[in-house]
Amino acid sequence: MPVWLNEPLSMLQKGGEMMYFVTHYLSKTEKYPNDPGMRMVCVALAAMTGFHQVVGRLTKPFNPFLGETYELVTPSFRFLVEAVSHHPPIAAMICQGPNFRIQRM
Repeated sequence: MPVWLNEPLSMLQKGGEMMYFVTHYLSKTEKYPNDPGMRMVCVALAAMTGFHQVVGRLTKPFNPFLGETYELVTPSFRFLVEAVSHHPPIAAMICQGPNFRIQRM
């Protein structure tokens, strides 16, 4: 496959990019402690944020190397991910914010 068909970033970096927007909507759930409907709307918006990444981006990110890590730290959250399997590509990740914690191992 020609290298120009790939985006100049790794799948791990793309995951961090997605989590940056997911955490924005997850942090809004604390504004509605007694309204489960609005909390569900915030979670649904968080789940849909990844779709903005496909507009105009028709190339594929590089598959990460086994053991490759990526860290994204902002004032509002911390995202850590590591490639733990190459075939099939599996990554272990943790994302922590002030009022939430998401992990996949």
